[in-house]
Amino acid sequence: MPNASKLTLGGFVELFKSEHKLELQELMLTVGDKSQMVYSVTLAQLAEASKANLARPLVELIGETTKQPLTPAMAFYPLTDIVFATVDGDDVKCAPVVLQLDW
Repeated sequence: MPNASKLTLGGFVELFKSEHKLELQELMLTVGDKSQMVYSVTLAQLAEASKANLARPLVELIGETTKQPLTPAMAFYPLTDIVFATVDGDDVKCAPVVLQLDW
């Protein structure tokens, strides 16, 4: 995904919905040997945090969550723990999404 360094989580959600007809269901980021949920439409207890994260830049959200800030030296960042559904609600198996960080 090009120009991801300037994209918010909300922009990411809208881009996949408009261009690919896919709705983001869950996004987890790897922290050590575990995954931390930063967005979910399926877990009610994360609704408030998920809504707040929509306005945050992906680069900031990833860096803060993983404790490994993304820098201009990094050209790509894979999102491997991501779940989509079609606009009709069917689950989708997809390859990891790779963010292209165009600083």
